[in-house]
Amino acid sequence: KQEIIYHTINDFNFVDQCGVLVNKKVLKDKVYVADFFFTNCPTICPIMTTQMLRVYNKYKDNFNFKIISHSIDPYNDKIEVLKKYLMGLHWYKVT
Repeated sequence: KQEIIYHTINDFNFVDQCGVLVNKKVLKDKVYVADFFFTNCPTICPIMTTQMLRVYNKYKDNFNFKIISHSIDPYNDKIEVLKKYLMGLHWYKVT
């Protein structure tokens, strides 16, 4: 008999574009999509953000759905930079 192995995500603590802590507790019982980017990426990141915007627009009214975009360049993607990059969207951009 094969054992079922459920995948889990380790605990994490990140700061979003508003300086607010984002962790597993904040996302408890939510469905979320995570992606990775950096704000000065000239190639795939803008394309991914456009596609994530499509997902966001479809589910933005669903309280149980979130998008988390993780910066892979926390040294350059400070809170002020993330705020500007986010352009008024309300999903978590975390560093």
